[in-house]
Amino acid sequence: MKFLKPLSLCALLSAAVFGFQNSSKAQCPLTFSPNPGPATVTIEAYWWINDSYTSSNNIAVFQDVVTVSNSTVPAGTYPGWCIDARDTINGQSETYNVLMFSSCDPNLDKELANLGYSYGFSYPSTDTNDSAAQWNQLNYILNHPVAGASYWDIQGAIWNIIGGPLPPNSYFEDTLGLTGLSYDTNNVSEMVNNARANAASWQPQCGDVIAVILAITSPDNLGDFPVQLTILQVPVPCPCPTQTICCSVPSQNCYGGSLWCNAHLNCNPGKECTVYCENACVTLTCNNGKTCTYPVPNCQVDFSPTCRTPSCQYQGGKWTTTVPCCGDSQIFLSGCGIPWQSCFANCKSLSWTGTFCCSTPGVTCQWQCGASCYNANLCNCGTINVNPCYQHSCGYANGDCAGTPENFKGYCQGGNNYFGQGSGFCGSWSQTGSFTCK
Repeated sequence: MKFLKPLSLCALLSAAVFGFQNSSKAQCPLTFSPNPGPATVTIEAYWWINDSYTSSNNIAVFQDVVTVSNSTVPAGTYPGWCIDARDTINGQSETYNVLMFSSCDPNLDKELANLGYSYGFSYPSTDTNDSAAQWNQLNYILNHPVAGASYWDIQGAIWNIIGGPLPPNSYFEDTLGLTGLSYDTNNVSEMVNNARANAASWQPQCGDVIAVILAITSPDNLGDFPVQLTILQVPVPCPCPTQTICCSVPSQNCYGGSLWCNAHLNCNPGKECTVYCENACVTLTCNNGKTCTYPVPNCQVDFSPTCRTPSCQYQGGKWTTTVPCCGDSQIFLSGCGIPWQSCFANCKSLSWTGTFCCSTPGVTCQWQCGASCYNANLCNCGTINVNPCYQHSCGYANGDCAGTPENFKGYCQGGNNYFGQGSGFCGSWSQTGSFTCK
């Protein structure tokens, strides 16, 4: 494993995370990786036709249900809006495979054009080259509707900003065959003017909503393509917390082997959820003032309603642990083997820093880390076979701590099994960190 300059990774991590939190316009608050984000969405396009559009339950034009999610947009039901009145969409409920784009993606219009999408009204003219400023104005409207505005007024303001100019009310009945719909031009004008005046100094933040563009990738059940380009209104993700906890470094000599650094969760969400820890690193602090920092593989813990036997695998440079929704008192999070260096014998502590996120708001987890000496090379994570949990039966009926490298237990220099205190296969546990998903 490559040696890094002291504190370089953690220092950069902290600067990047806290720099984002303190800057209102430094970064896009919603991104997809990979970009665009594939997903499956059921769109009920005209669920509102037979309702009074002044009814309080009509908060949007479409009702969208994400059934197959991605790492950015969780499964769930979201309000939807139209940005493309020229292309058709099935008025009944239909499920589509889509590509999701962020409305703050600087290359958004080019990416949509490459998929064959244009948008706007055929009356009186079209506008298919919207700037980043216009997309931000759209988001401003979603977050700042004027008092008394109906959902159709908001839709009219969106069309005025993206793809416009806005046609008269008669267009929807005469051209599209939609009867009984009309927007208040005063409300539309006020929202548009507010957005144009204020959006340049504003960006969606935690607690706001942001538009995700849905590009449907195949013809609908009516055989039409391209299918109407629409918006999914989703909450802006809140910044994920970055935490650091410390544990002791074993005093044993690893005899040219490895220092096994590992961390686990104590979590019981009681429902389907995924917890992520990314951009993590461990830093050893020695008595002579020297510090050594190493990266830790990204990881995720999947709490699955169908899981009966917990499991753990290392693939593509990432740890994935799967457990039942009830969780466990110890659930393996991540680990890495650091080649032993003679200077480690003078180290007094190890700190573990990571950024935690999860798919379900309100879930609270605790976490701890430990370090233990092994007279073996544990740098190849794919050969370790880590024990995924502590209390659940998981293929290792031996009471080992979560994080035990089962293939290398015979090389442990820290004593016997770990039963809740002292050194062992996982080392002495650190202080406890805690975070709540937002």
